[in-house]
Amino acid sequence: MLGELYNPSGKALETARQVLEVQNPMAVNVAVGCPNGCFYCHGPRSCYKRDWTNERLPKQNPLDLVKRQNLKPEGVFLCFVTDPFVSTNRKNTINLLTYFKERNIPTATLSKVDVPEIKGNRNGMTIVSLDRKFNQAWEPKAPL
Repeated sequence: MLGELYNPSGKALETARQVLEVQNPMAVNVAVGCPNGCFYCHGPRSCYKRDWTNERLPKQNPLDLVKRQNLKPEGVFLCFVTDPFVSTNRKNTINLLTYFKERNIPTATLSKVDVPEIKGNRNGMTIVSLDRKFNQAWEPKAPL
């Protein structure tokens, strides 16, 4: 369910293992869809969502959902199907990262927007080009 911890599979599992450096990582998606609109993003293909730029948020607060699961993962990857720090996700993401940090659980995120410094969180970012014309062709709504 959206907003809950789950065991990733396939390329997502391999990515989470490599980034978090743990054997059995988990993941949580705070939303599906992303307003950045990057043409190379794997999200729309993996979720078969037609209008990818309109986000779908969980029906309940992700932190409450994760707490209710009462799991102790080796590491957690946020998020494979959205940018976790866009304005609609930012608060939920920070709350989850803080929760995992308090429990000494390593975390990783992927984002193109202003990422808050949360000690211990690994953040990755893809950069296509600093050339505005090229950027607009491949990342039309992502910040430059």
